[in-house]
Amino acid sequence: MAKYKIGYIDEQESEIADFINAIEDVEEGQESIFSVIPILVTEETIFEELVDLIISEKFDCLVVDYELSETGVTFEGSKIIYEFKRRMPFYPTLVYTAKESKAIQNLDYDLALKVFDKSIKDDNQKLANFKQRIISFIEGHRAKIDATQSQLYELTNIQEKGKLSAEQEQEFLRLNRINDELNGNGMTTIGTFLSSATTEKFSELIAKTEELLSKLDK
Repeated sequence: MAKYKIGYIDEQESEIADFINAIEDVEEGQESIFSVIPILVTEETIFEELVDLIISEKFDCLVVDYELSETGVTFEGSKIIYEFKRRMPFYPTLVYTAKESKAIQNLDYDLALKVFDKSIKDDNQKLANFKQRIISFIEGHRAKIDATQSQLYELTNIQEKGKLSAEQEQEFLRLNRINDELNGNGMTTIGTFLSSATTEKFSELIAKTEELLSKLDK
């Protein structure tokens, strides 16, 4: 089973095939650590439904072609990128495009740093670097989620044994806000992104967190 699940959005089937071949390519007898799930968008694709699909697939990383409208798609890849920046600002999202300069000029600075030219598929070293960047983004995201969850779990345990100080209550609320930003839909969905060790604590943590939030709201 692949270690990393990558969603890839493009409007051209040939480009999707090239991306899959480039990312999943390994030496004979080896198994790729990447599993690419392609999403072909067309002029009939509804943006809101596409976003719901992406979220439901629980990708570890989303890679999007920058320009999609050339074949009649009613939105550009940049719209997808900004939607996920709004919902989940820490979520690993990259731009993979044949128009690197245009993408860099039109995206915010932090997103421009995550733009990669499609020509890298023909350069083994650049392709290897691209794969490593994907891994780094995913592992960084997972680590941030695990760290946030660990701190929240610690605070709920403190609450069970007594009472949180005013400073600890503020820290709990801050961490819960970060949780929402990490996962888009808050406490009810974060379990899908956690490492196995943290996931085991997830159900218990949800119950404790809801109880603590209720107390803090009073």
